[in-house]
Amino acid sequence: SVPFPDEALTHDKFIEIFKNVVKNLVDDARCEVHQTVLGIREGKEGWFEMFCLGGIACDDDGEMFSLMLSKLISCCCRKKRFLLSINKLLSPLMLLALRENQSSLETLCAMLDLDAIENRDNKLQLISTLQSTQMGLKMYAKVCERQIALRELQQKGGPRKLTLPSRSTDNDLAKLLSSGSFGNLSFTYFCIHF
Repeated sequence: SVPFPDEALTHDKFIEIFKNVVKNLVDDARCEVHQTVLGIREGKEGWFEMFCLGGIACDDDGEMFSLMLSKLISCCCRKKRFLLSINKLLSPLMLLALRENQSSLETLCAMLDLDAIENRDNKLQLISTLQSTQMGLKMYAKVCERQIALRELQQKGGPRKLTLPSRSTDNDLAKLLSSGSFGNLSFTYFCIHF
């Protein structure tokens, strides 16, 4: 949560100064630093929500929010859990997407990719929003292509080859194998002699 009273958050001079602090947090490459703009725990609003279009500290038509969103989505928060948690911000995200805001368009596409939209009506509205702009339409077409390719792969019985990153564990492999059809995999065993 944000450690300031609402009166401070609506004070123009305070927000102007503190916006630079938040920008420095967002610009930091370390996830543990730029994630501090998020709420501490579920149900608690952080700077991310405060600067959201229509938020108490938003005085820039969502520019600071877009900066935060861009960093989070491009780094550590392109995950279903995060995307589900920001369903409450869907209206401002769609409004920014209509203005062809890149980070909002990417976020809406990620929500579709990861099936992170809470209900069917919101999904239809999100798709309609993406189809309303030239850039959004192109990005939505790419989402559709990826989903079609995934469905085709699943219908064919899954992939034939599976490669995991070098630091993957047995648990990672087990989790992956339990999540879909992998009937066509051919296993190759490697023996390393010392």
